[in-house]
Amino acid sequence: MKKHDGLNKEDSPNSRTIEVLQKMADYYERTQDHWRLTAYRKAIGALRKQSNKITTKEEAYAMPSIGERLAEKIEEIVWTNRLRRLDNAELEPNDEVLQMFLKIYG
Repeated sequence: MKKHDGLNKEDSPNSRTIEVLQKMADYYERTQDHWRLTAYRKAIGALRKQSNKITTKEEAYAMPSIGERLAEKIEEIVWTNRLRRLDNAELEPNDEVLQMFLKIYG
């Protein structure tokens, strides 16, 4: 369940970054990595509140709830429009199997 803060995804100048970070948060939720999931959720919330586009790791790191490594990931998303960690996570065999079984109803 996602909290609605009154902003549309399209309203945020950081919408693409938020979209990629949300995919990583979903991955960490599936793998039950509570601490990373919490960090990504806080970062997504902080990015949604921004009225300007965050483009560097320094800008991201200056925001509350965003650490150095997550700031580097935000910069990577901005410059490459993707995240290598997400690409690797989507290729993990265990995650592929988990995804397949999560689609089964009943």
